[in-house]
Formats: sequence, structure tokens, C-alpha cells
Amino acid sequence: MEWKEQEKRSERIYGVPSEEILGIMESLRKSKKIKFVPSPTEWGAALMGATEGRLTGRCAQPNPPEPNKADQG
Repeated sequence: MEWKEQEKRSERIYGVPSEEILGIMESLRKSKKIKFVPSPTEWGAALMGATEGRLTGRCAQPNPPEPNKADQG
């Protein structure tokens, strides 16, 4: 991976801790590259992620999915 790509990667994941994502949270707890930042609400997690993206230029999904061909009309 080139350095420029590494600079764009997110270092944190914001979310609401819940039983459904315990496995993901445990994996992130063990990770040295990505940190899980808990939030009491979904909108709070979204706001934190959006703010970090604007301040750092990093986003949670550096490679957006390709558009659905059916949506291209």
C-alpha cells in the first residue's frame, strides 16, 4: 500500500456499543491500527465521524462502492 493511501485510512470507528457488534468491538479492541470510539447515540457517532473527516481529510470508507448499474438509468 502506498503512503498516500495509508494517510487516508481512518484510525477510529465511531458507534453505539451493543450486543449485536460485540465481536467487532472485541476485534477492534485488539487492533493496534483502529480504535473503536463508543457513542451513546447513532447521530452522535455520525457527527463525530463526520467532524473527524472534515478536520483530517480521512474518511471511514476510503474506497466508495461502485454505483449500481441499474441506478445509472
